[in-house]
Amino acid sequence: FKMWMKNSLRFSFIPLVLSYGQLYGSPDLLFLTVLLFYLKIISDDNYCSAPKAGIKTGIWAGLLFLTKAFGFPFFIVHFTAMNLFFWFGSKPLRKIILKNFINGFAVFTVITGAWIGVMSYKNKAFTISGSGKYNFSLVGPEYSFKPECYLCHPAHEQGLFNPPNTTAVNSTESPSLFHIHTWSPFSTSSNFKHWLRVIKTNLQSIYYFDFKRQIGVVLFIAFLIFFSFKLNTLPKRAWVLLISILIYNIGYVFVIVNHRYIWVNTIVFIVLFCFLLEPLISNNKTKFVTVLLFCFFVFFLVKRPLKELFLLKDRDVTAGELAQVVMHSISTITNSTQQHKHLFDVIEELKDHTTIRGRVANHKRNLSEDYKNTAVISFYLGNKHYGELTDAIIQHEGFRQLHDYQIDYYYSWKSTPITDSLILVPPIYSDSISGLKIYKVKK
Repeated sequence: FKMWMKNSLRFSFIPLVLSYGQLYGSPDLLFLTVLLFYLKIISDDNYCSAPKAGIKTGIWAGLLFLTKAFGFPFFIVHFTAMNLFFWFGSKPLRKIILKNFINGFAVFTVITGAWIGVMSYKNKAFTISGSGKYNFSLVGPEYSFKPECYLCHPAHEQGLFNPPNTTAVNSTESPSLFHIHTWSPFSTSSNFKHWLRVIKTNLQSIYYFDFKRQIGVVLFIAFLIFFSFKLNTLPKRAWVLLISILIYNIGYVFVIVNHRYIWVNTIVFIVLFCFLLEPLISNNKTKFVTVLLFCFFVFFLVKRPLKELFLLKDRDVTAGELAQVVMHSISTITNSTQQHKHLFDVIEELKDHTTIRGRVANHKRNLSEDYKNTAVISFYLGNKHYGELTDAIIQHEGFRQLHDYQIDYYYSWKSTPITDSLILVPPIYSDSISGLKIYKVKK
């Protein structure tokens, strides 16, 4: 397709990459990178005729599991489905397809088996990963859809916990070790209805992230035009990507969807749209509407990352905010990306307080940022973060857990000071901007 279209897509990737890299320091970014390499190999037109392709996919799939546990079930289901797709679609190449299938699973088993062996030895039981069980328990009726929170993590509700090992810096380093109630959607009718609600919510999340005023709706319209005019057959590579993205999203729909988990949708949607552009732009009947669709596609592609870069959130923008972004672009993006700058100023100041070292806990407000900020400070100061106490816990048992876990310092981000003089001395550090007060726990 035309050069201006290619350049437009290239430049539209810039805010996308900046948004992912600048704002989200998450393993999901590494997972996305490895996943794209895996999909590139298995969707290649030469996969069925390349005897070593199975080994390459096995290597990338093994790395996929090492970056995130979801890679394990995804590869098993996806790799099997894709090879069945190739098997029935390429009869002359079945011998190579079977060889790739066996080699891929063999390499994948070697890479994942080493890690599974270590985890199983550590836990004294066969362990692939604890995150799947934890996440599914988290969307159960006891922890989800509560008035106070959509997902009530035990780490933020059950009080203090010991870090899982001597090198862990906080109690949430291994969430699967928390005391969490398991559930089955098939045990009772109410549980099954709850699970249907979970699935509905996850589908709504995918719709919001990828289709509601996003590039997904433009891609859908492009597909309708493509098949309505019967312009051409869709390339096999496009079908592979469509099946891949369907399997990938189904894996999350049954448990939990976060926008970080489905970043790959955006990348695959871009590739699929490019497959449709050439035949659509070449047809005189669809040329004008295709150019229009392309403009909308690029607009929706850059809209969300630009909002996240300048405003830290994909939300409706007021005229004043838009004017601020246009007239003062550099200062706006600087202020947005440096929202946590003051936190690091606090950390530098606390480094001079050499006595504030040891075991740390924090008071919980209705803000998860308090926990994160305390964990960040603890990390840079070399402290151990044992979690947080809710108002409900304090009302029920006071500050007893501070003594039970031998906590040295108690962080409170409340504007009002804590006055329990039997447990805590007056604040030994206070910051008026963040509201942070640090109390020393009496022994």
